[in-house]
Formats: sequence, structure tokens, C-alpha cells
Amino acid sequence: MPDAVSPWYYTLIVLLSLVSLFYLVLVFRPRLSWELTKWRYRDPDAVEPSRLAFNLRRVRALLGFLVFGAVAVLLVAAREGIADAASALAPLLR
Repeated sequence: MPDAVSPWYYTLIVLLSLVSLFYLVLVFRPRLSWELTKWRYRDPDAVEPSRLAFNLRRVRALLGFLVFGAVAVLLVAAREGIADAASALAPLLR
């Protein structure tokens, strides 16, 4: 990768890491997404999601964490010159 795009590369890595971290927080605390969005409703107590909805949000957050984290790791691996970028994920999958 040319050095001219290095700031964009590092910006992308930071953004992917922050999104991945946010999803990781949502895995352990799925109600946080409700707390951040309940202001949009006139009567938030009447439309609070069910326990099933929170568990589905937890699953979605886990998938988001895995996807965004894997993309960040693959970008770093590709930048560092690892020929097979997927091999960078091998220690994480053991």
C-alpha cells in the first residue's frame, strides 16, 4: 500500500476497532442499545423490547463484533505483508 494512503488506512483501522468495541459492549449489555434509542418514543415503557428481542440483539452484536474485528485483523495482516492474511486469524480460532 502506498504511503500516501497511510492516514486513511489508520483511520479505517481505528474506526473498525471502535465499531468492534461497541459491538463487544453490546454483547454483554444489550439493553444499552435500547437506552440509547428510547428517547425517540413518547412512552418508552410501553414499547420496551422483550427479552427475546434483547437476546437477538446480543447475537447480532456478537456477529458484528466478529465481522468487524476480523476485517480489522485482516487489514493489519495485509499491511504487515503477511502473504496469507487468513493465517493471521489462525491463532484466534484455536
